[in-house]
Amino acid sequence: MAKTDASWYSSSMAVPQIKQVLGQVLARAEVSELNHGPLSGAAALGILVEKRPSFFSKGRASAQIIVHERGDHRRIEFIAIGASAMESLATGIGGPGESFGSRVSAGNNLPKLRKSKKLVAECVAALQSVDPKFKQVG
Repeated sequence: MAKTDASWYSSSMAVPQIKQVLGQVLARAEVSELNHGPLSGAAALGILVEKRPSFFSKGRASAQIIVHERGDHRRIEFIAIGASAMESLATGIGGPGESFGSRVSAGNNLPKLRKSKKLVAECVAALQSVDPKFKQVG
C-alpha cells in the first residue's frame, strides 16, 4: 500500500488562476486528469502530477491535486504519494532471468514520498506568492 501525506488549503483565486499558477510550476511534469467516480464529490479540478527521475536523481515524485468550489473560495487538497517499503521490495525482487540492474531501475522509478512532498511544497509556495489569502486549513 502506498504512503501518502495529505494537506488542505483555502484560496480566494478562481480555478483558471489556480490552473495558470500550477501550470507554471508543473511545466516539466507529466499531468493527467483524475477521473472522479460517483462516490466522490464533484471537483472543479482534479489532476495527477508525476515528475520522472532525472539522470542524477533516483525515484519520481507523484501527487494528486484536487480543487473544490466552496462559494467565495476554493479548497485545494494536495496528496503527496510515495511507494511503501513493501512495494519497493516487491519491485526489486523481479522474475527469473531479470538482471539486477533492471530490478534496481524498476525500484528507482517508484514514487518517493520525500520527493512528492517537495513537489507539493513547490506548488504551495507558488500559490502563496500570488494569493495573499492562501492558507492551510487542514
